Amino acid sequence: MSEDFKEQKERYAQYRPSYPMEFYKWLQGECLNSDRAWDCATGTGQVAIDLVNYFEHVIATDINIEQINNAGYHPRIKYAVESAETSNVNAHSLDLVTVACGVHWFNHESFYQEVKRHLKPNGIIAVWTYE
Repeated sequence: MSEDFKEQKERYAQYRPSYPMEFYKWLQGECLNSDRAWDCATGTGQVAIDLVNYFEHVIATDINIEQINNAGYHPRIKYAVESAETSNVNAHSLDLVTVACGVHWFNHESFYQEVKRHLKPNGIIAVWTYE
């Protein structure tokens, strides 16, 4: 899977959907704190770039190095090439975990265990897709 989208890397960001800023503001309001968010399967970082407007630190991971190499830069975003099921995020350190249109690629059981390990008590996971 790490090779998927390699040939389309330049067009991926251009055609990837964007989401309303009101959505991110709502997500922030649902969280007890807005210190740290993890955008899993970030692709080229469109969601991470928007999340940084509402969260102090954003971790953005993707299994595909080509996607990460084409991600948008922001000094408060830490990009890493990691799978959704095994990441180096500190345990119980996240207020929010997001997955935009990528959860269908994951081993769900392993991913949700990883999310439980990383979220703070009362942390939020937000997963969405095209419909």
